[in-house]
Amino acid sequence: MKAAAFALALASPAVAQITPDIVPQMACTGTDPIWALDLLGNTAQFRFADRTIDLDVMAETPGQPGPWPVALTLVGRGDTAIVLVRGPAPFTVDILTQHRDLPVLFTGTCEAG
Repeated sequence: MKAAAFALALASPAVAQITPDIVPQMACTGTDPIWALDLLGNTAQFRFADRTIDLDVMAETPGQPGPWPVALTLVGRGDTAIVLVRGPAPFTVDILTQHRDLPVLFTGTCEAG
């Protein structure tokens, strides 16, 4: 999954460039399990279980015809995530990542700011 996300980020068309006007800075949370994601422009921080993961936003791809939903490709040192944000407010979010060798899908909500 890590290699596929990285390849996707590298092969993304020009429309997938970072455009902070689409997804503002956000604080996202979910329960069962408890997790948090801070989207900070070109970077993100994801916390779940006993881990804190710093990630770079490699691509921001709006849905068609846009501007929502928006898919974010996040890549960190040894970790990746695909984040799907649906808006406008109230924002919902789905995060596909991995915990150890297992894929995990987190769902929750986000607040801009």
